[in-house]
Amino acid sequence: MLKNKFIDLLKKFSAKETRLFNDLVVSPFFNKDEDVTQLWHSIKSFGPRYVNKGLERKALYKKAFPDRAYNEKEIGYLISNLMVLAERFCAVYNFENDSVKSHFYALNDFAKKGLDKHYNGVLRDAAKAIGTNKKRNANYYYDLHLIQKAEGIYFNRKGIRTNDESLQKTIDNLDIYYLSEKLKYSCEILNRKNILSVDYKIRLLDETMAFLEAHPEEQVPAIAVYYRILKSLMEPNETVHFGILKEYLDSYLDQFNKDEARDIYLYAINYAVRKINTGNTSFQSELYLLYKTAIEKELILTDGQLSAWSYKNMVSIALRVKEYEWVEQFIIHYQEKLDKNIQDNAYRFSMANLYYHKQMHREGLQELMQVEFTDVYYHLDSKVLLLKIHYESNETDALEYHIEAFKAYLKRNKKVSDNMRNIYLNLLKYTFKAFAYKKENNLALEKLKQEVKEHKSLPDKQWLIDRINEKLNIAV
Repeated sequence: MLKNKFIDLLKKFSAKETRLFNDLVVSPFFNKDEDVTQLWHSIKSFGPRYVNKGLERKALYKKAFPDRAYNEKEIGYLISNLMVLAERFCAVYNFENDSVKSHFYALNDFAKKGLDKHYNGVLRDAAKAIGTNKKRNANYYYDLHLIQKAEGIYFNRKGIRTNDESLQKTIDNLDIYYLSEKLKYSCEILNRKNILSVDYKIRLLDETMAFLEAHPEEQVPAIAVYYRILKSLMEPNETVHFGILKEYLDSYLDQFNKDEARDIYLYAINYAVRKINTGNTSFQSELYLLYKTAIEKELILTDGQLSAWSYKNMVSIALRVKEYEWVEQFIIHYQEKLDKNIQDNAYRFSMANLYYHKQMHREGLQELMQVEFTDVYYHLDSKVLLLKIHYESNETDALEYHIEAFKAYLKRNKKVSDNMRNIYLNLLKYTFKAFAYKKENNLALEKLKQEVKEHKSLPDKQWLIDRINEKLNIAV
């Protein structure tokens, strides 16, 4: 079977794109090589899956050119030319869908040719296209800048030296575009620095922030949102920035396209996660509401599908804030939005987690027994959940057996990284200690609690602390 970049790209084309690509290939404006056209018709007959032995090079060549002897060099050349046409199609197709930029080039050409009527007609069309755009992100201001730039070019060619408002508007909209994009990429850089050990330079950031602080009236939503995200990254202890950002999410989110709106929401979500990780449990309810709204607005869905990670996180945070009724409906309804290969496992594990939090341990165990351990992370999470159930059910023999079996699994499974292995071994060690210590041994329990608090590589710290506090008769 023919395997190359061209076939890989074809498989990604929609039916509409395939039809339009065909129009491009047969158009003499784009392609004058009849052999390329003939080969394309042969390849097209195997669509839309393009999985067939007839796509082997020799079979394909014979189908396209039955009267010729096979020529390896020629078919390679023809396929290469088809790939060039496909790349050009992608560029033209996306350009045609960006009406403002296509208007911009038409305006420049008509101005150059001195076609005033044509120019004015396209200018009206461009203004209408921008006017129908309800979004007010950075790209909106860049589009305004382009059209006003075209007006400036027109005035210059006409030799008009009057007060040209388009010149001021051109630079104003360019400033808004630049500031919004500057802040957006600065946010991404600071966010990556929180995750990776990387060294980026952000030139003129201090000057940019000082200007915006001195001129708050310049902060249109495309600037204001990223300014506030950046402040939350630069001053994480000043929660006022998070509060203002939440207000912006309610007021301005519809002014951004879906992908950008999702990224903005994720900044707010990640801020709440970082606060929780530093011990500020009051942000759990904030995180729950952010996730809930993002789900309701379908911001976290990609092509109608929810990632296993988002599904699991949503269940986890909802359980922490005891939204049991809501999370049960979520588990059931959004199971269908998951990849079919993980739907059942994700559902079973999530229901087991719900039953555990509702102290319905027997039902939780029944759900866990139906989880198929094809995914190492679901396997690990299931084992941790089982560990908690045995501990809280005070099942000494079952707990000890499970701890030993869990250790053996960690040591023999090659898919578990060394770092993850040590983290889970730490959890097992401290869980066993917490279970084994007698309630009367307050000194040892206090020492153990301090060790847990200070440990850098220990999951489920709060759960362990709660179990220790129970033995110390401290309210959980």
